[in-house]
Amino acid sequence: MKNDRQTAVLQIIEETAVETQEQLMQLLAVRGFACTQATVSRDIKQLHLMKAPDGMGGYRYAVSAQMPKLNFEEKLQTIFRECVVSAENAQNLAVIKTMNGMANAAAFALDSMKDTDIVGTLAGDDTVLLVFHDSAHAADFCEQLVLAAMLSGYLDDSASSPWGNLKKGLIDLAISVMAAVTYLHYNPNTFDLAFFGKTVTLNPIIYAILIIILIWVSINVTNCSDGVDGLCGTLSVVTLASVYVLFKSFNIESAYRHTVLIMIVCILGYLWFNASPSKLLMGDAGSRAIGIFIAFTFLKLHAPLLYIPMALVIILDGGLGLIKVSFMRFLHINLMKNLRTPIHDHMRKNKDWSDTQVVFRFTIIQVILGLAVIYGLMF
Repeated sequence: MKNDRQTAVLQIIEETAVETQEQLMQLLAVRGFACTQATVSRDIKQLHLMKAPDGMGGYRYAVSAQMPKLNFEEKLQTIFRECVVSAENAQNLAVIKTMNGMANAAAFALDSMKDTDIVGTLAGDDTVLLVFHDSAHAADFCEQLVLAAMLSGYLDDSASSPWGNLKKGLIDLAISVMAAVTYLHYNPNTFDLAFFGKTVTLNPIIYAILIIILIWVSINVTNCSDGVDGLCGTLSVVTLASVYVLFKSFNIESAYRHTVLIMIVCILGYLWFNASPSKLLMGDAGSRAIGIFIAFTFLKLHAPLLYIPMALVIILDGGLGLIKVSFMRFLHINLMKNLRTPIHDHMRKNKDWSDTQVVFRFTIIQVILGLAVIYGLMF
């Protein structure tokens, strides 16, 4: 989960001189957080990390003095859910029992709160001792910790470790399977080869597999493209607007066509606040929802193969990173060594593009591709 991963990021940069995002990504993987560079980039931005001199002629990531305080109850929920077993107070002291080896992590999270009521913490292997100014604050802390445990929810209570990319990928796969079954229940197992003017009928099982691949890929590449303010939203609007033109021109599915238009308007409203420097982020929940919506839009167009040219920038930007990480994790093969992924990171770090240049240039390419497809089908 995001809070757990970001807590790990703070621990890592506190304990290790981390100079690059790739190094941070590798250290997170060692701790069980397999993530893309786009995710690491977002974490760095949300945590307000900055490059600071390391005293040896280099630079390392450090927490900015302007880092905003996270919600107290939210932090307590994260701590309790991941490692705390029990908490008791005695006068101005509180004793927290954790799972073996997790006391230091809990103490670090508590120290990062900078709670003025806590005088100090002392951590062993599975026990954290907290010293408060008085007994009332110690008792109040334990009450809030128990409340946090209750609010963490039934599902999270049974989780013994944070969700990594593999687990999220399997969840995406389950969603894709259910979506494919639902789609085929209400729609025929046919689709159009738009550029050839032919309709193809497939075995329902084969078509279901293709739909599952389409939805899974769309969810994940859209999520991976969300690493620069305005990028994911703008590319999604261009893709959906291009498909809307085809819906309108071919007079297909008028009800769903209106839904596409509503989604475009919603994303534009979000982009008003997501323009650099952003005041609002969509997070994984937003980008994944947009990804599955885009996939269904091409399915309802009855031309799922058009997803490739009409969302090509999103596919390349996020997809190459997925391929690179997958080969590294499962086959221990380091592909594309000289290429940062997602591609928007390569353009920013290696080509010195600004965030605005990335958004504008990627959008221009996607607009050209969308217009080319529309022209090829309509004229």
